[in-house]
Amino acid sequence: NVFDADENVVCTLLGKWTSWDFRFEREGVELANVAKKWAGFGKELFTSADNYMLQIKDEVKPDHPIRILIMAAVMCIDMVLKE
Repeated sequence: NVFDADENVVCTLLGKWTSWDFRFEREGVELANVAKKWAGFGKELFTSADNYMLQIKDEVKPDHPIRILIMAAVMCIDMVLKE
């Protein structure tokens, strides 16, 4: 779960820790998704660098605070699960 400053659940992060694809949902509605972007054979084979694509749905208003929480969660996915 992703919590706000008051410890309320604002959305849920779904996906397998062994996978490269994740999604953020609230009440069954997808708010955003994250997928690994293929960086090319050489980079994938010889480095540990990863590129992710974050897509936040248009239904989430540009000024909504949940956007910042989703971005922070994406950085945690990379640091905790993929490094």
